[in-house]
Amino acid sequence: MLIVTSTVSGKREPMNPVKAENYNEQYSPARETYVIKKDGSLEAFHVQKVIDAIGKSAYRALTKFTPEEKAQICECVISHIDALESTQVPISVMHNIVENALEQVRPIVAKSYRDYRNYKQDFVRMLDDVYKKSQAIMYVGDKENSNADSALVSTKRSLIFNQLNKELYQKFFLTTEEIQACRDGYIYIHDMSARRDTMNCCLFDVAHVLSGGFEMGNIWYNEPKTLDVAFDVIGDIVLSAASQQYGGFTVPSVDLILEPYAEKSYRRALAKYERLGVAADLAEREALADVKKEFEQGFQGWEYKFNTVASSRGDYPFITILNPVRFPKADGNCSYFQKAEKVRMAWGVKGLLDKIPYEDAVSIKQQLIGHFGKTKYYRFYREERYLTPKEQAYIRQVFCNKGITEEPPFTRYTDEYMW
Repeated sequence: MLIVTSTVSGKREPMNPVKAENYNEQYSPARETYVIKKDGSLEAFHVQKVIDAIGKSAYRALTKFTPEEKAQICECVISHIDALESTQVPISVMHNIVENALEQVRPIVAKSYRDYRNYKQDFVRMLDDVYKKSQAIMYVGDKENSNADSALVSTKRSLIFNQLNKELYQKFFLTTEEIQACRDGYIYIHDMSARRDTMNCCLFDVAHVLSGGFEMGNIWYNEPKTLDVAFDVIGDIVLSAASQQYGGFTVPSVDLILEPYAEKSYRRALAKYERLGVAADLAEREALADVKKEFEQGFQGWEYKFNTVASSRGDYPFITILNPVRFPKADGNCSYFQKAEKVRMAWGVKGLLDKIPYEDAVSIKQQLIGHFGKTKYYRFYREERYLTPKEQAYIRQVFCNKGITEEPPFTRYTDEYMW
């Protein structure tokens, strides 16, 4: 308690302190009453705790009670408790009694009190759901992500935390309409458990990290000068970064990342053989053989490292490499390139031969089945598959060979991407 003093004629004398409100002295049940807490323990009832709780609810509602209103609430609560048969009141019943008193005195605070109570109940339900999920993870496992090994302790811990994160995300970040849409299957939020505090699915730019050197774990790493060192350093970087990353972690096109370091290793090996007086053609062959060996050993080391050392959540990073056979040539033409343009597709050949003489129709049908195959032809017939412009052109040519100049009567047409 704060004591304020004043000085009179050079003497320090205490002033009257502000006396804290204590409604326990004025209001108490006729019988000694206990509240049954959620954990089953008993606690003596004190009306002052009710006053403190409703004061917080009033604060959240941007209002406050007058002394008269507090007295009215105390009287209402005590009268309800005295009317009960038992002297042990469950906490849920006590909440209802307080809500009833607030409804009579200040309805807006009753709503605030009720919302906070529901808020706590939501957290109880949330933690109960997380507990049930944790038990399933601990004893059954989890197959939601095939790249994460739920048998590992670190993965179990991560999955349990992810379940809590998912519940919190639904509670605080999704609207009622969005939650309903998720439950009804209209929308799906991928990796919901990673939306609050991290990103998911990362294409990691290792080349940028290596360029000019970098700092990791309070240690400065110089940029690698050889291919074998580049393999080792990239392995350390990937394992460190993947351990802090949720979801897919990919290092794309590692062949392009390693290219400058392979060049450095080649130049270094070539210079070594030239200093030893080795013939130029032999020195070049040996230098290339050394680089090839470094590649083989480096990739073997990555296979062991990335496939056996999991991240903190039990999954493994991905490494991608371009097939040099399919790498675009200098002219920029790639065999896998597809334009983002729609083309005219034909559907259905059911009426294709209706207006053609019987003998020609039988011949054309046999020719089409021989070209497309029986399965594909009848998929065209049942409109399970469209005919591409190239396939349409073939049928036109067959018609033309039979002297038929009319356009083949396909059932219908649509515009589709030919991917």
